Amino acid sequence: PCYGFSAEFHLSSSQGTLQLHSEGTVCPPPALITGTWHVVGGTGAFAGATGSGVEKGKQSFVGSDPVVDELDGTLSY
Repeated sequence: PCYGFSAEFHLSSSQGTLQLHSEGTVCPPPALITGTWHVVGGTGAFAGATGSGVEKGKQSFVGSDPVVDELDGTLSY
């Protein structure tokens, strides 16, 4: 079965912070992640940023295996 998810990302650099919201599905196994993302805020150089795109990745749910997540799309700031 697939499960829905909703997540907030806070990406920081010395120039500011970018806030993204993503949502989609996770279908185990092998836990394929598919979804979309869009900018919800930013500070510093990223204040007023806009953008959106697609998200894909995987999680194996085995031990400390990390989530591998890729965000593709357009970002303007």
